Amino acid sequence: TDFKTWLTNEQRRNTIELQLVHTVTGLPQFSCKHCFVCSRHGTGGVKVIEKKLPERARKIPSKLTSCQCSLVVKQYPNTTKLLGKYHDEHNHPLNATNLPFTWIQKETREFIAGRLHDRMSADAVVCTPVNQLFWNTANSVLKLDLVHSGAYKDHEQFNDASDDDNGDDSAGRMPLRTQLIQLRDIRQIEKAIKAEDRGHLLEFKSKADPPPALSNLAGDVFMLMFQTGWQCCMFRKFGNRILCIDATHNTT
Repeated sequence: TDFKTWLTNEQRRNTIELQLVHTVTGLPQFSCKHCFVCSRHGTGGVKVIEKKLPERARKIPSKLTSCQCSLVVKQYPNTTKLLGKYHDEHNHPLNATNLPFTWIQKETREFIAGRLHDRMSADAVVCTPVNQLFWNTANSVLKLDLVHSGAYKDHEQFNDASDDDNGDDSAGRMPLRTQLIQLRDIRQIEKAIKAEDRGHLLEFKSKADPPPALSNLAGDVFMLMFQTGWQCCMFRKFGNRILCIDATHNTT
């Protein structure tokens, strides 16, 4: 718990993300070892894509800078203390300048995805003062910390405004990722939604439509059938060995 608190505060203090890249267990020297790297180092492989115009200047700077910041934490048996080695040098600016390259919180992404599912355009979402909206949960009311960002054209303007607001470092006010939701962030979430929607199946038959051939359905039956992409995949894989029970059949 103490380590998680420290890690959260360290990331918040510098506006960075330390991502867990691998965990080692089962060795006699220690019970567990966790290795973290700065998110701007990159955790994936090399893309085998040849750019058509590799020398063209980028409008949006690349997130990956091969940052060498790293953190190694080891756990030992018979003790609750942790041993850590932290290399905290970054090759990129920190704080508000690094804000556009950090991850958007899950609650905020889900809120934005909900607006996109409601057919709200990306331009409308980014200009909506949703910091005034509330989302009712089962036991409480959760206020999503998403701030209207239409006043800032880019992260440089936001950085200048943050410097003006936070001139006194003792105030402890730090920029939040939700204070800089840009149109490109909305576009990325929109792209992810479209990718998730691929492969879904939806079939509709009104009472006036003729029944499909060889279906043995009555001519005046109303039918609405849908399958998610995962269900379609399972039917293709186990179609001749799977038994399905429809527990949502309703007759009105």
